[in-house]
Amino acid sequence: MRILVVEDDPAVLQALSIVLEQEGYHVETAANGREALASVLALPDTRKRLADLGMQLTAMSADEFAQFIRSERAKWSKLISDVGIKPQ
Repeated sequence: MRILVVEDDPAVLQALSIVLEQEGYHVETAANGREALASVLALPDTRKRLADLGMQLTAMSADEFAQFIRSERAKWSKLISDVGIKPQ
């Protein structure tokens, strides 16, 4: 079984990896959440699952992502208002 260990303390990361490997796990490591996410998103089975859900991975900067969210919010807010959807 494969396991991803995320830990910012190198000594703790190494110790956890050793123990888990001794227990028979295939250990992958990441020093922070960004590395962990990149590692998971690089896995072919993850990419396939996301594609099967109609999701498309696109590399973008934080500023580009923020602009995308603003434009999506504006687009969907207008649609909701135009068709008169109200919260229940």
